[in-house]
Amino acid sequence: MGQYDIERIKPPSYLVVHHSVSPEGDVIRNWSDQQVSDWFNEIGRTRTYAGYSHSYHYDPRTGNETFSAVQIALWPNGDDLDIYTDSWRVIPLVDDWYGEICWHAGNWEMNKRSVGCETYGRYDDKPLPENAVWALAEWCRNNIDKENNGATIIMGHKQIYPTACPGDWMNKIDLLIDMINNPATYQGKYFTFEEKKQMIDQLKAQIINLQSLISTQNTNIATLNQKNQELINENEQFKIKIQDLTGQIGYGQQNKDLLQSLENYKNQLLIEQQRREQLEVLVKELQARIDKIGA
Repeated sequence: MGQYDIERIKPPSYLVVHHSVSPEGDVIRNWSDQQVSDWFNEIGRTRTYAGYSHSYHYDPRTGNETFSAVQIALWPNGDDLDIYTDSWRVIPLVDDWYGEICWHAGNWEMNKRSVGCETYGRYDDKPLPENAVWALAEWCRNNIDKENNGATIIMGHKQIYPTACPGDWMNKIDLLIDMINNPATYQGKYFTFEEKKQMIDQLKAQIINLQSLISTQNTNIATLNQKNQELINENEQFKIKIQDLTGQIGYGQQNKDLLQSLENYKNQLLIEQQRREQLEVLVKELQARIDKIGA
């Protein structure tokens, strides 16, 4: 904790949203948490904390001192085609968002009582992805808004300091507030990275279960095929016996016991074949379900 953090007003009752000075593109979009943190450390060192040798704030992953001007960053996960279909995540940039003052608002009194959030990309002339708003709403609900008992005040940087920042965020603040307060309205429409990963893991588990069932059915079919072949062989042996008996007792005569045995085997063979056909239909249905899930 820095020497200025003793002035921190707790709980911080404001969330101030910014769009970032970060470059854009697929490489940056796929940055790890640490790469994002390192970027804001360097930006803060050369701009916000220029002339200061220490911030007394520390990176939550490395423990190294960081000069990040905000407590958190809102970043795409790079798990889809672009920022509008990506899931997003909130990355902590300092080790104590609650107790540490970051110099982001351009106003010391606001810094003392707020959390600053930098967002990947600039939104002066393009819409902010609603997936990003949802990810920040989830973080707020479980963190700052929880500390404030639902009374967090959300502002754009330009409401505090003369700047164009945060661009289209100004048009999404009401949506953010509604997502915080009424999450059930939006669940199933937007997904955080964790929610998306959980859905994928569940589908993978279902596929594994189906593949196990198919393996069992394949074993059953192999057993039935073997039984089928045994019955066919016995059938052929009975035919030979009948021919031998026919030769021995004359044309037109039949050995009733042997013929009845043969008829019984034929019926059993028919039942087994029907079972096999049913199993083959089940296998096809299971495979169709797997193909549908995979698609």
